[in-house]
Amino acid sequence: SSGRPCIIGSFSDGKVTNSSWKCTSGTELDWKKPGFNDSLWKSAVKLNSVRERDLDRGCLINEIQRHGAKWITSADNGQQNMYCRLNRFKCQSTLYHN
Repeated sequence: SSGRPCIIGSFSDGKVTNSSWKCTSGTELDWKKPGFNDSLWKSAVKLNSVRERDLDRGCLINEIQRHGAKWITSADNGQQNMYCRLNRFKCQSTLYHN
């Protein structure tokens, strides 16, 4: 596939994807665990709009807003995998795109 991976999401507890998440293109042992040290991961890059061809459906994704969520991607350009974390106030969320 082409383009860069990106994710948008809103969760029932009010969390949304935005630039407060951290993303990387490579996984590390225990990256999903709450105590994982993600201080070396870069902040997610917020995308103002997404216009990537959805190869499975043949459709064009145009800027979608869901409950304040923002499209985010990794600062690591050219990668096909993306791992993202939100780790605040002893609450932790993880997302994976492959």
